[in-house]
Amino acid sequence: MRSVDPIPDGYYIFVVTEWYEFRYRDMSDRAEGEELYVRHSMLGSGGCARAAGMMAVFGEEIFMTDSSGHYTPTLPIVRKFAVPLLRAAGYSHYEFTDAVHDWTGKTGLKKLMADFRRRTEMG
Repeated sequence: MRSVDPIPDGYYIFVVTEWYEFRYRDMSDRAEGEELYVRHSMLGSGGCARAAGMMAVFGEEIFMTDSSGHYTPTLPIVRKFAVPLLRAAGYSHYEFTDAVHDWTGKTGLKKLMADFRRRTEMG
């Protein structure tokens, strides 16, 4: 298995560029503890995207959405482009879980992020 640095627990925005590059950015200012406003088009340098969304990382589980205001991907597109790129980069031991961007149940990304913020604020 390829040795890679773990992705820190947190909430990220990501894009798969037209050149099959997986780019991601932390959505939190870890020093200030506030959410950052980052657009998918910023990550893609304004170019075309094969997939885009948001993800939450907890341990070795990555929850991925197709949530993007500018691009209009679907979860099957995210699975087709983003997951194989992450696995090829050395994250094959991570579990990838589809998520929704709202508060819905266990895989609601907003709920996961709120829970994550509460845990990090506590200690």
